[in-house]
Amino acid sequence: MLIPLLGIAALALTDWLVESERERLDKVIKQVERAAEASDWRECMRHVSTSYDHDGLNYQTLNLVAEGLAGRVGTMDIWMLHKRVIVKGRAATLDCEIVSMPGGERPRLPGTGRSTWQLTFRLEDGHWRITRASPTSAGGRPVSTLKELLEMPF
Repeated sequence: MLIPLLGIAALALTDWLVESERERLDKVIKQVERAAEASDWRECMRHVSTSYDHDGLNYQTLNLVAEGLAGRVGTMDIWMLHKRVIVKGRAATLDCEIVSMPGGERPRLPGTGRSTWQLTFRLEDGHWRITRASPTSAGGRPVSTLKELLEMPF
């Protein structure tokens, strides 16, 4: 009787100690969300793969864009809503709606308000990194590229 109980206890302890990849990814998503809200572009970029290359933006260009926006935006209220995460081995996707509102008297920037996104993650050296970020709509209008989103008049 004692051996089955010890086996169950060991299994429960192992489950408690071993963090699933989904749990690790959820933590990364939360860290990105907090960093974006604080306009901490360095923290956001820490979660982007150096192999990022999408819609004409590579890691270096995306880093410059993020740095420039952070200097103009200040802090923002950001909510990620309707998050749907799918993990398949070493790859994952996050589909979500992002609501962002600048604080104070800052000018309205492209992409503020409501937009929908798909982020693709890849497990690299034990860390989940963003390899692609694609807006699908902004302000009720369809968009297909990050460049298109940044060029939208608001």
